[in-house]
Amino acid sequence: MLKAVTVIGLETASRGMTEADLAKQILSWVEYGLTSDYPFVRESALHGFIYLMQSMTLDPLKPVVQMMSSIDYSNLIWSASFRIMEEPLQVSFKNTLIQRTCEAFTVMNISPHLLPVVTSGIEALALHSTSFLPQFLQLVSGCFKMYATISSTFIYALRILIVCVFKEESDPRRASAQKFEPILEELYNVYV
Repeated sequence: MLKAVTVIGLETASRGMTEADLAKQILSWVEYGLTSDYPFVRESALHGFIYLMQSMTLDPLKPVVQMMSSIDYSNLIWSASFRIMEEPLQVSFKNTLIQRTCEAFTVMNISPHLLPVVTSGIEALALHSTSFLPQFLQLVSGCFKMYATISSTFIYALRILIVCVFKEESDPRRASAQKFEPILEELYNVYV
């Protein structure tokens, strides 16, 4: 059903529906599919939702993502988002998701169960491609600078830094060491 909606377009599928009604309808399809007793239906619902997320901008889906109140649903959405970022259909979609990920990571009241999920996703993306490293290194630097106000992200930012350093170690010229000097200075300032 979700793939069909994606193919014909949300405008055609949602004639006479408000954006909120459409978000509720999509949420009900996803919820029904993921809670089905049949594994095939659960798998198809997940594939359909991923297909839908890949084919459009994030704005119409914001209400769906915000309605995800349970831990399992939010973990599922974040996991699907990170998988989509590995091979996005549109560059703008990838950039939007990276921006939202960095924003979510630096929010003071981020749910404690989401930090490991978001961190693992960032680590996987950093290992997948070096094209993600500049944004994530900037995120790490920001977390170290804001240590006094958001200390809960420190350990997770350190994990991301370690993965970024590991990924850059494959550089045979070792020219990447200069990238990390400002970040290591910020890390040093945390302990001083």
